[in-house]
Amino acid sequence: MTLSVTQAGMENEARRTGATVEQARELVLLEGFMRRAAWVGGPFMLKGSLVTRQYLNGPEQDNERLSRDIDWVCTEPFDRERSARQLNTWAQSVTTVHLDDGLHFRPFIDNAFWRMIDYAMDDDFPTVSTDIDGCVLDGDSQTPLHRFRLDVSFNLKLDPPPVPLHYRPCLGEAFHLPSTCALDLQIAWKLHQCLVRPRFKDLLDLMWLVPNNAVDADAVGRALRTECAQDKADIGRLRYLLNGDMPRHPVFPGQRAVKTMAQAWEWWRHGTLPNKAGPGQVVTFIGEPASACVSRVNALPDRLEAFLAQLHEALHGLVEALLLEVPPRRSAQLKA
Repeated sequence: MTLSVTQAGMENEARRTGATVEQARELVLLEGFMRRAAWVGGPFMLKGSLVTRQYLNGPEQDNERLSRDIDWVCTEPFDRERSARQLNTWAQSVTTVHLDDGLHFRPFIDNAFWRMIDYAMDDDFPTVSTDIDGCVLDGDSQTPLHRFRLDVSFNLKLDPPPVPLHYRPCLGEAFHLPSTCALDLQIAWKLHQCLVRPRFKDLLDLMWLVPNNAVDADAVGRALRTECAQDKADIGRLRYLLNGDMPRHPVFPGQRAVKTMAQAWEWWRHGTLPNKAGPGQVVTFIGEPASACVSRVNALPDRLEAFLAQLHEALHGLVEALLLEVPPRRSAQLKA
C-alpha cells in the first residue's frame, strides 16, 4: 500500500527542509512520476539531481538539494521512428498508472510531443524533452496543475554501468529503481561540465558528493577521459577547481553574461542582477539562482572566496589523483 500525499504533509516537509511548499510539491510530483516509471519499466536510466539527492541524505546534510526536472537516459540506441513510438508508449503508460498516493498526472496523449526529435538523427548524442503535468489530490480538492520538464538522452556511453537504487522519496515509502546512474559516472559528467561550461550547481554538487561518498578515482578518470575524447575538452582545466582558481577559468560560470565570476556569484547566491544584464540572459548563462537549487540558501557561504575554499577542500584529493593521469602540456615538454 502506498501512503497518500496531503497538503499537510507537504507543508510539514517544507518546514523540515526549509524549502517552500511549492518546491516540496514539485519534488513530490517528480518522485511520483519516478515511482510510476519504476512500475512500468523500460530501457531508461535515471540521472541528474534526483540521483544526486539520494547520495546526500546523511545526518550531516542539513541543506536539501532541490530538483526541478527529471533526466533519463535511454539505454537503447536512437532510431527516429522506433524511439518516437517507444517514448510515446512509455510516457503514456507512466502517466496513466493509478497508484493510491494522492497524485494525478495528465495523460501524455493529451499533449504528446518531444522537442528536437526531428533533428535527433543529426546528433551523435541527442536529447529530447517534453512537459508533464501533474497535481496533488487532497480530499475533494486538488492543487493547480504543475508542469515539469522531462529529458531523455540517447547514445551515451555508460561506464560504469547503471546500478539499482533503493530510492527514498521526500514523502511516502521507498521504492526500487532498477537503473540509475552510477555515482562515479555522475561525478565524471559533472567534472566534464566544469571543463566546458562550469555551473555553480555542479560545483556545489561536487563539493557535497565527493567528501561524503566512496568515490573510485580510477572509474571517474576513465569516464572523464571518454567524455573528453569525444569533444576534445581539455582535462587539464581540472586545475581551476583548486586553490580558488575558478575565476581564472577561460569560461568561468556566467562568462558570457558578466565580466567576472564575482558578478555571477552575486546573482547565483544573492539574487543581485548584474548591471545591463536581463533576467533571461542571466538565467541562460549563469543558471537559476541558488534558491532554486537548495532549500536553505543562507546555509551556503556568503562570499565567493569561502565557497571556492570549500570546493578546494572537498575536491583536492580526487582532482590531484586525476591530474596524475594527464600528460604534460606541449609547452611544458618543449621547455624540458
